[in-house]
Amino acid sequence: MRSLASLCSGVALVTCAGLLAACQGDPTGVNRELRPAFSVGGGNSSAAHLCQNAGYLKVFRSDGTPFANTGDCVSYAAHGGTLSQPLTFSNISMGACNSLTFGYTVNGVSTDVYNYPGGCTAFVSYPDVTVFVPAGSTTEVFLRDNTCHATFTQNSAHAVVTGTNPTQIAIADAGGFCESTSPSDPRPPTGGIGNLNVTETVP
Repeated sequence: MRSLASLCSGVALVTCAGLLAACQGDPTGVNRELRPAFSVGGGNSSAAHLCQNAGYLKVFRSDGTPFANTGDCVSYAAHGGTLSQPLTFSNISMGACNSLTFGYTVNGVSTDVYNYPGGCTAFVSYPDVTVFVPAGSTTEVFLRDNTCHATFTQNSAHAVVTGTNPTQIAIADAGGFCESTSPSDPRPPTGGIGNLNVTETVP
């Protein structure tokens, strides 16, 4: 006849085995697979879509470094990394009597690219520049008239935008006497040539 201690040990063993099986089969148990959530324009599927079918060659880490393959790309996003795309500004020129700044805004954050000192001299050309922005985000080019304390974007009444990738952007300043400081006041670039001229391209 089995002892009470032996019976208890057997019951405990069966109970533990049952609990272990339940934990392994229950997706809410302690041994469930952890799947980190991330958002790149809408969850895991969006990031996977951007990375697949050689898409990993068109997106980059936020510091501009490339991915080795699809898995590398998906893993980076799964661990909270932001998938980024390059954006190139070329054919950049500025000219005016006023002091100007060329820059861009993405997700509410503005970044200055080049400054023009003013002085009614000839147009100055600037080197091309490539920046990395979150994939799928909208970028807005701006011209800040430092002399008149006014800012005009590519979507203002001071701008003319033509073409799509590449996109030609020309923006006029507030005028030599600061006569047009409101972005809604129509002051389009004369002959399509603004005080800021730039070509925007997404490779």
